[in-house]
Amino acid sequence: MPAPASRCRFTGPTAAAPAVALAPAVAVLAVLAVLALAVLAPRSAAAQETITSDRPGLGSGSFVVDPGILQFEIGGEYAESDATDRISIGQGLLRYGVVDGLELHGIVGSFVVLPGDDDGTRGLLDVGLGAKLRLPSPDPALNWSVLGTVLFPTGAERLTADEIVPAATFLADVALPEGVGVTLNVGASGWGTDAGDQIVLTLTPSVALPGSRPIAVYGGYAGYYASGDADLHYVEAGLTWLRAADLQLDVNSGVEVDGDGWFVGIGVAKRWRP
Repeated sequence: MPAPASRCRFTGPTAAAPAVALAPAVAVLAVLAVLALAVLAPRSAAAQETITSDRPGLGSGSFVVDPGILQFEIGGEYAESDATDRISIGQGLLRYGVVDGLELHGIVGSFVVLPGDDDGTRGLLDVGLGAKLRLPSPDPALNWSVLGTVLFPTGAERLTADEIVPAATFLADVALPEGVGVTLNVGASGWGTDAGDQIVLTLTPSVALPGSRPIAVYGGYAGYYASGDADLHYVEAGLTWLRAADLQLDVNSGVEVDGDGWFVGIGVAKRWRP
């Protein structure tokens, strides 16, 4: 997704113009592939008996929390890139179900330290607001929604965008047999800003491990396409552990495909029901 700055792994170089031209075609093919999976998948309605989190991973899930549900997701991360090292603590996302099919987001952000920076840069990232709206689905195996966010320039010097940054993302999840699922994000952010617009595509298969422990593993791709001198491509992997119906723990990691960047992190998602 065009991830909130609180969850962005890197803010390195952006994509070349040819990559921007290619990105819409790749996004269309990805959407068609997800729709095909939904058509072929056995009919099984999704339920929210347990917590459904937007973390971990570079993308977000399409599921909307039920009315009256309050959910808080936090994490910590260490990352390295060609530009700098980064320690991020927080990655806070507050979610609240307003009515059926609609949730509001409070993007709390992170406290960031750049340990290799000569100026000792540290401070908070920009905060923001968002909303996720569930779309009518033609098939019980398919869940999809749209997410809109706006980040405000409240962060510390050298960590803020210095301007309001909008983003919009299409989210889809397909439930397949044997505990397998696929999550797709296609979005854009930053249009009309000095930094320029960016197209983001993530595709993340996951599978629930057999056995009594509710553990799932995932792996996926995230591509960031924008105007600039380099595109960014990541492969990521991790696991989630449903510690209780309202509590999820996670471990996540990723590697930049065409560079030296990488990250590793942990996180928690907690749900409070009325």
